[in-house]
Amino acid sequence: MGSYWALSAGKDGELWSTFWLERRIAIGWPAIGDLRRFASREELAKEYEAVWPGSQPGQKRNNVGQLWRFYKEIQVDDTVFVRSHGMLIGIARVTGEYEFLQNSNLLREKFHSNFFDDDYPHVRRVNWISLSGAMKQPLTVTKVTEMAGQSTEDED
Repeated sequence: MGSYWALSAGKDGELWSTFWLERRIAIGWPAIGDLRRFASREELAKEYEAVWPGSQPGQKRNNVGQLWRFYKEIQVDDTVFVRSHGMLIGIARVTGEYEFLQNSNLLREKFHSNFFDDDYPHVRRVNWISLSGAMKQPLTVTKVTEMAGQSTEDED
């Protein structure tokens, strides 16, 4: 049995229809590029600092943690709870490895956030298994088992 994750569908769920129709989940931070070029979380953290110098330590730790979890920790057969406005809007089983949608990929424009005026190019293929329920959690990419009392703090 795989792990369970909670993930937002963009600001106010704006990417939900794209998630559903394209059978993918996605996260932002396009300026960091393809995560497969990082052999370690530390390398990713250094690149994050280079792209966003002067980021607050907590913000950097949180964002690097979310990127790393999406890239390395989410696995095929894991379950993802997709939420918006604190409500569960979909449940999916992960079916694909991490992918990065290059600018030339026509699918990338579908994962564009009008709210942030930026893309969500980090994607994973999924099969949708449910669309109902409710859940309240203010986290973007989190291992659900951590929400049961374990810390979600990440170490740099």
